[in-house]
Amino acid sequence: MRCVSQLRRNLHPLRELLGSLYRDSDQFFTDETRLYLRDVYDHTIHIIESLEDKNLVSSVIKENRKYFSAVSPNNLKKLIIPNNSGLKKIGHSGCTSYALYNDGKLYVWGKNNYGQCGLGHTTDVGFPTLSSTNVLNVWGTENEGTHVWPSRLFILKADGLYSSGYNGYGQLGVGDTTDRNIWTKCNGFTNNTANNILDVYVGGNNYGVTVVLLNGGYLYICGLNNFGQLGLSDTTNRSTFTSVLGINNVKTIAGGQYHTFAIKNDGNVWSVGYSGYGQLGLNDRTNRSTFTSVPALSDVKFIS
Repeated sequence: MRCVSQLRRNLHPLRELLGSLYRDSDQFFTDETRLYLRDVYDHTIHIIESLEDKNLVSSVIKENRKYFSAVSPNNLKKLIIPNNSGLKKIGHSGCTSYALYNDGKLYVWGKNNYGQCGLGHTTDVGFPTLSSTNVLNVWGTENEGTHVWPSRLFILKADGLYSSGYNGYGQLGVGDTTDRNIWTKCNGFTNNTANNILDVYVGGNNYGVTVVLLNGGYLYICGLNNFGQLGLSDTTNRSTFTSVLGINNVKTIAGGQYHTFAIKNDGNVWSVGYSGYGQLGLNDRTNRSTFTSVPALSDVKFIS
């Protein structure tokens, strides 16, 4: 516990420093760096608050001691989920895990700090818990960033797409920037039904871009747009799914923290968003706010 007290004392001045840097950073840092500072500041506050909870700290130390004293390949345990209909899909969104069964029942467990489990609360979930029924598909952000955690999930039902979790930039597509801890129907589609929705790309981690691929290869998109990564010819965030004009016949969606890729049925790649490191593949460092063809790539099957 002595090291915990020391950590707590060290974090308080760090919090003040990060807060000051973020508040006074307009003239010194880029927008990307300011977002990074804000996120580190938020996580520092979260750590401090967690360390103030003595019961939580004691529990974590106890569990870690048990884990490191017992960890070995022979100690893997079977995950018990009360469902015999057959597993359809299993995955995770950062530290939140999910399992979808053939009967349409969705079980979730793990981190739930923003309500991403869709259970009506924001308490972490220690065991597989039934979250929804009649679910046809589920999507999360399976790749974690270096300084942010994925914190939202999307599910598809017969009557359309639903979301839950962090919504600071409108990336849930529910018409506002309020977090959700229950499954809330997305809006903005001309036809928000299971028959029309082919795939969902949950990108950008906490910062948040969500892209929906519809029949015909059309894209609807929402979330953070500070570098034009939504492909809507501007840098205004969207909290409602908005049609991306000028691109269709898309078969696959991918992307990164602030940029998005689309592969068309002809194998050509189009990119949009932040290009500070040349990640758009356009041989320059100029950001794009509309999807632009990448001439160097053709006959592409997969991109990440």
